[in-house]
Amino acid sequence: MTKPPATITKQVAYIYYELEALVDANKLRAYTNRIRIAENTHVGMELANAAFNESRQLLNDACQAIVRNKKVILQHQGSQADCPDELTRGIVDQAELDYLERRSSLNKAVLGINQKLSDINTQLVAMIGEILKTNDELLEYNLDSLVSGDQFAQQDYAETLSQIERVDELTTENLDKHQAVFEKAQDNLDSLEGVYDSATRNKEALLELRGRVDAQKEKITHMWGHVEAQQEFCFDLIQESD
Repeated sequence: MTKPPATITKQVAYIYYELEALVDANKLRAYTNRIRIAENTHVGMELANAAFNESRQLLNDACQAIVRNKKVILQHQGSQADCPDELTRGIVDQAELDYLERRSSLNKAVLGINQKLSDINTQLVAMIGEILKTNDELLEYNLDSLVSGDQFAQQDYAETLSQIERVDELTTENLDKHQAVFEKAQDNLDSLEGVYDSATRNKEALLELRGRVDAQKEKITHMWGHVEAQQEFCFDLIQESD
């Protein structure tokens, strides 16, 4: 004979059932939020890598190639115009100094970005510490609950019930705790809504940034076509002078 499905008793169906539903729903929302935040983090780091390591490096290499081409062109033009060597050298040096000034400013910007990345790592270390602390607390709670369950299983439950002095005091205590848990759950729900909205805004902002990164990559590709054409021109000038 199959066992009939369990029915919800009055004790379970009382106000605690609604509270349990709220708390469990908050848990589900929290994990859903975390998934979206994790996705945003992954996309953000991907875009940061594309902009900072890929596009920036291509731009840096192009910057060096362009100033090298420019010096060759200036020297050739100075020679063709019978410009005094000292003046030609000064014009070429000016181009080099312009590049070095830009490079120095970029170095400072890189240092600033490195500091921000280091700050993110510091926050990550602190966050992982908080996660581990919470895990330890939950682990301890579970172990205590297991011990408590073993104790209930091994002793006379009638004796346990006899230790409760007054049922009305237990009921009052439970109702007070219910109110406290409900208020905490409601606060958590409000926080979840705020985090969800923030994650949604971040996702939209990242989509916009992806568009900018892709557009920038396309411009860099076209720029390198120009750089390479100018390099070929400079090679021809060098061969002519030889």
